[in-house]
Amino acid sequence: MSRGRFRGGVVRTGVLCLAAWALVMVSRVVPAGTSVLACAPAVVGAPVVVDARAADNARAVDNARAVGNARAVDGARVVDGAPVAVGASVMVAAPAAIEGGTARTAPRGSYVIRDLAPFGWVQVGNLAGAKQVFSLIELEDGTLLAGTAHEGKVFRSHDAGRTWQEAMALPGAEVVRSLAVDDGGTVFAGTYPGARLFRSRDRSDRWEMIHAFPHSREIYSLLAVGTDTLLVGLYPPAAVAHCTDGGRNWSNRQLFPDEGGVFSLLQSRDGTIYAGTYPGGRVFSSRDRGRSWKETGAPAGAQYVRALVEDEDGRLFAGTYPQGRVFRSLDRGQHWELTADLEGAEETLCLLAVRDRILYAGTTLFGHIFRTTDAGSAWADVSGDLWGEGLADYVHCLLETSGGVVLAGTSATGDIFALGYARNRVHISPVFALPGEDVLFRVVGWEPVAGGEPPIIRIRTGLDPRLENAEPWERCPRLENGQMLGGVSSVREGDHFLQYRIDLPDSPSAIVPAIRGISIGWEAGPTAREPSGRGYLRPLAVRGEGLVRFRVSVPEGGYTVVTVLDRAGSIVRTLVAENRPVGGFDVVWNGKSQVGEMVDEGVYIVSLMWGRRCAARRFAFLR
Repeated sequence: MSRGRFRGGVVRTGVLCLAAWALVMVSRVVPAGTSVLACAPAVVGAPVVVDARAADNARAVDNARAVGNARAVDGARVVDGAPVAVGASVMVAAPAAIEGGTARTAPRGSYVIRDLAPFGWVQVGNLAGAKQVFSLIELEDGTLLAGTAHEGKVFRSHDAGRTWQEAMALPGAEVVRSLAVDDGGTVFAGTYPGARLFRSRDRSDRWEMIHAFPHSREIYSLLAVGTDTLLVGLYPPAAVAHCTDGGRNWSNRQLFPDEGGVFSLLQSRDGTIYAGTYPGGRVFSSRDRGRSWKETGAPAGAQYVRALVEDEDGRLFAGTYPQGRVFRSLDRGQHWELTADLEGAEETLCLLAVRDRILYAGTTLFGHIFRTTDAGSAWADVSGDLWGEGLADYVHCLLETSGGVVLAGTSATGDIFALGYARNRVHISPVFALPGEDVLFRVVGWEPVAGGEPPIIRIRTGLDPRLENAEPWERCPRLENGQMLGGVSSVREGDHFLQYRIDLPDSPSAIVPAIRGISIGWEAGPTAREPSGRGYLRPLAVRGEGLVRFRVSVPEGGYTVVTVLDRAGSIVRTLVAENRPVGGFDVVWNGKSQVGEMVDEGVYIVSLMWGRRCAARRFAFLR
């Protein structure tokens, strides 16, 4: 049997309530097709009560264009969710309505489910026996380079990380600790042992050693500034080597006399260069492209500043040792506040700032990666398969490619993992539990990746966590970005559990994610008893033999009538005509008339009468 859909709307005329009241007398005797509008002139003065539950904030959810903008939607609660034990990583809307991991009634209002990382970590490259991947960079043409701990080898990928080939083993090197590329496309590699610096002018085909630092063991960090300045962070001593002539002449700027090292270098948007050091966890800054330095501050309790990054709003972040902490500075490094003590991590090895206040932190905790979506105020473990399959040990480096894929270089297996790929090009989300006695779905939106191919996105809902009564995926329609969910056959208003599916296009360019995240708007509010004694009536799409289910609630017991009318006010089918107690109940209509014939598609009206009051709603019936 075909399945019915509807598009509901509040009927704001009193004429239909006359019909509803007249049904008390005629519903058992008036044949189908008889107009009841002329049968009850005496009840013209009967009070008109319609369902006026228009959500004040619904428009805010309807206008939520994409995940990146959802948090700015005025009046709509944004959900990052607390998990409920339904599969893995189930997120629940309305955190204020969660108690002990169980959903209870949500406050009335509008909400947005925000899933920022719909794909898990997937292994995309094993670098021919490399034990560790220490550095990752992307060249202007999209080529990816990886520096490894395997005979000083540099690997490269021309297909966004899907496959990797050895570019060259740098002579005398065991480890390629750091990589950098200048604005002219020249690539530099810093190595261990011997603190040798290599250069490639042809995108890693050929390399030459241009300098060795005899008093250092290792080049731990590199920073290319423009096309003429190169800075080298040495270990030991705690010095920054500075060159402006292509590697011929160098000057060392030792930051402090103690034995130590420069473990991280960063150029901020305003041109200031920062250096994170050991020991003492001190941060230094330079405003003249590395010629002179001064100490700006030190994160409390840090011994190493292993990573430095700046977000899009100019906030500085420092990853430190010990205890795997992340610090934040709002005043160019003069003062640092602790934002995260990443649970279980001994050291924060790398940081990556992407967009929309989102940052990632790679740690020494068996390959755990943490993420914040609010500029460091709260962090969550997003390691997923990266940790669960035991494939990663340390996460040494993180990179976001121009295609929007986040890559993680790890040890001890020398694998590269990607956040953004889908196994078999399909991602099925966990089940989202939506608390509240009444759930109305609003709009779905996602943030497309520039150049990415359009994905196929589907949503389905159900009454239980296992979605046993939900539509099978093959019967769920493909959705458009910004589409309203009312009337979608696989999304039923009133259901409390939701799941989405993303299918990536089957083409070579689909290796990059087609979207960065997805948002789904919904509205919640109690329906057991409406305010001011109102009755409640709403059409809901359903599965099975019934085509439309009507959710009904009456504020007082007594004789109750629920009827389907056509647009002229004639009776199509009387569904309920009996004494009912106070409270809510569901009524199913199978799309047939009073005489058992299937009705045509079109606009119909469902009316509710109890006592001497009535409510009515208009809906579109589509087979």
